[in-house]
Amino acid sequence: MKQKRQNLKQSGGGDDWIYLHGMRLKCNIGVTERERAKKQAIAVEVGLKCPLRRAGISDCLEDTVDYAALAGKIKALARKKTWRLLEALAEDIAALCLAGRGIREVTVQAAKARPVPGLAAAEAAIRRGRKIK
Repeated sequence: MKQKRQNLKQSGGGDDWIYLHGMRLKCNIGVTERERAKKQAIAVEVGLKCPLRRAGISDCLEDTVDYAALAGKIKALARKKTWRLLEALAEDIAALCLAGRGIREVTVQAAKARPVPGLAAAEAAIRRGRKIK
């Protein structure tokens, strides 16, 4: 398998994406202290733009994003921190994702059910790319 992986070093990637659907986070979030006092359920969707050709050929986890590990990191972040806004939560998730190897761009959607009376849900959706140095 090692030889096969070495032959793939030149394999590029186009507009390849991995999507993490249906992630449910429990976190302290809200504008008021009362809202932040109790953990709330936040629905999160994440899209990761990254080259997938190498992994598609090699069938090796080392050649792609370990999305189970990344989902674990996102959940750990949600347990540790407090936010006032969905926008800030989405930014922190995007930054965490972009720190990962090979991830070029990320989309994050964070939604909160029934944030205020008469509103079914509120959602912040962002798209961020890796900064080029």
